[in-house]
Amino acid sequence: MWFILFVFIIVIAIVASIIYSASQRKKALTEELNNLNDFVVSQSHIGEDGNSAIAVDSINKKICLLIFYGDKVKSRIVSFRDLISAEIFIDGSEAVKTSRTSQSGEAILGGIIAGGIGTVIGGLSESKSSIKKATNIRLRIVINDSLEPIHVVNFLDGEYKTDSLTYRHAEEQARYWQGLLKIFITQADRED
Repeated sequence: MWFILFVFIIVIAIVASIIYSASQRKKALTEELNNLNDFVVSQSHIGEDGNSAIAVDSINKKICLLIFYGDKVKSRIVSFRDLISAEIFIDGSEAVKTSRTSQSGEAILGGIIAGGIGTVIGGLSESKSSIKKATNIRLRIVINDSLEPIHVVNFLDGEYKTDSLTYRHAEEQARYWQGLLKIFITQADRED
């Protein structure tokens, strides 16, 4: 009995520590955003895990990419022209991509459509339906920087049913940011 109680207390302590750590990282990212020089934050998003963030300065046509390294926040400010692509990944599979060389976003069908078709076909042959789950939704941003070309912002962290409010909100937010970056990429293409 005491052993089970002890294990339960340890598990609670570990979970509380993880939550506290993520909230501290989010706080540090927010403080960094508030203290940026020559950058007017029009919109921002702090990653769900507290490890990264993105912000937009629409006036000066810049984005700020922030990442938490150890106990420090590193920020990079780049021009819209330095955006190469923005891709949404759901559980590691590419869902939507916009790139600098294309004028419009490309829906990447792959596993997502195959999974959807499989669900439809399965639904036709069986009387019960299955609800899919997802553990992460990430926005991967590629910029024109040979040292650190990739920046990832996590919009969902943890296992959720794809029909849950949490999942739908995270997917909506990721698609919003991907769409916003698509606009910036298109503007940069037109200006070139």
